[in-house]
Amino acid sequence: RRKGKKKTASSVGGIIGPAVFLSLAAFTGMLGYWQVKRRQWKVDLIDSRTKKLKMAPIPLEEVLRSMQEGDAFDGATDDALEFRQVNSKL
Repeated sequence: RRKGKKKTASSVGGIIGPAVFLSLAAFTGMLGYWQVKRRQWKVDLIDSRTKKLKMAPIPLEEVLRSMQEGDAFDGATDDALEFRQVNSKL
């Protein structure tokens, strides 16, 4: 190349093409990472709910009493009752 030669459209296009490609590749990589993290979160969530469903049923009277008293069930938060089976037989 000669000194002082102006940049042409082809030399600018030679920079833009790889920059666009690298940007798209980085964005695709970030989406892939997000999907892997999301999958692990979902697997953990399903495991947690499956464990709660397999626990022994809670008598309804205990749940109602704890709600009336404003206390958490067995010292736990409301989340502890989520996906728990309740025995409603009197």
